[in-house]
Amino acid sequence: MTDRVAEFLLSDMGGVTLSVRPPLPFVPDAVRVRGGQVELYGETKRVLFAADAEVISALGQASGLLLIEHPSTGPDTPRELELQLLD
Repeated sequence: MTDRVAEFLLSDMGGVTLSVRPPLPFVPDAVRVRGGQVELYGETKRVLFAADAEVISALGQASGLLLIEHPSTGPDTPRELELQLLD
């Protein structure tokens, strides 16, 4: 089993990207901030990622984030999804 790797990336333009490997077991619909965590959810499922104050602040100023899901192995192209931030 491949361990999940997740990394938040902040751009100079104020955007937030979450890069994960392997892909999530569902297609997320939206993102929320819950305390010190970022929650992606959809299809009645959710996953939480711990985030530091800088990421939480950047998400508060953005309207969402770009999720990039990388395959565990092989030459497949990563899937990119733009997720809206919900209150």
